[in-house]
Amino acid sequence: MVRCCIKQFPKGSYEFQKDDGFAIDKTLALNIDVYAKKIVKDMQFLGICCSSSGVRTGKSSLVSQIGAYYTEQVNKMHKLNLTFDVNNVVFKSEDLIKKAFEIPRYSCLILDEGDALVEHYASRIARDLRKFFRKSGQLNLFIILILPDFFELPQTYATSNSNFLVNVKFEGEFDRGFFEFFSFSQKKNLYLFGKKNRDWKAAPSSFDGKFPKLYAFDEKEYRERKLADLEESEDKEKNPSPKYTIKSAVKYFMGKKITLTNYEWAEAFGVSLRTIQKAMSEIREDEEERIKNLEVDTRSKKNKKIRRKF
Repeated sequence: MVRCCIKQFPKGSYEFQKDDGFAIDKTLALNIDVYAKKIVKDMQFLGICCSSSGVRTGKSSLVSQIGAYYTEQVNKMHKLNLTFDVNNVVFKSEDLIKKAFEIPRYSCLILDEGDALVEHYASRIARDLRKFFRKSGQLNLFIILILPDFFELPQTYATSNSNFLVNVKFEGEFDRGFFEFFSFSQKKNLYLFGKKNRDWKAAPSSFDGKFPKLYAFDEKEYRERKLADLEESEDKEKNPSPKYTIKSAVKYFMGKKITLTNYEWAEAFGVSLRTIQKAMSEIREDEEERIKNLEVDTRSKKNKKIRRKF
């Protein structure tokens, strides 16, 4: 273990602190040093933090320490003045995209429990995230995603788009403070060989280590923001916005004399071309059925008039 962030955390900053700063696993620190050193070479790094032991294992705590250490190192190495606090944390995937364009280059950005990353492939936010990660390299950020389940991730995030994985886990009788680190290749092997059975033993970790019990930013403010986000999400679930189908939405705008190609409709609604083609097919079938019923109704009325004459 090595001590870091001496100035940011003088003695007394957190419970049971014996010296200034906090301790970080030496091998973990050496790996983060590489990211801090190379990020100025027009690089961007993406890390994933999950848990094989369920919830409440300390994922956010460890990631905050990684973020603080990385920021200290990148500032030292490149004579920068970047900051790291709760403003470097977001709780929604759409906020990740927005925040990425607001914070300075080479900063650390954390997405805490970004469930939208595992949404349906054709959903708007899933599409926007794929586009963001394809094109965001020029922002040169150190991004860490805190997620509940590594094996729920789409393969592109789990294997090719991310650089490392940290598995935060319990030891003994639900004791916190333990982790495993998976390098790029080990992370890829774990996903490919372990996804089917969610087997965390499908590939060995690169190394394991321990971390202290502390948040490397204002814990009270962090918890307040996380609670506010949770309450907002629950409120949306209780009071959802009116639902509509893609078919009904297309019919509505067609009624407003808006004409687009299938590709343009797909782009406008953030869905696949196949979804639009299906909606268009159903609209045509509905129209054919309407015309057919109209013709039947017209014939029926004519027959009634003829019978009245006799």
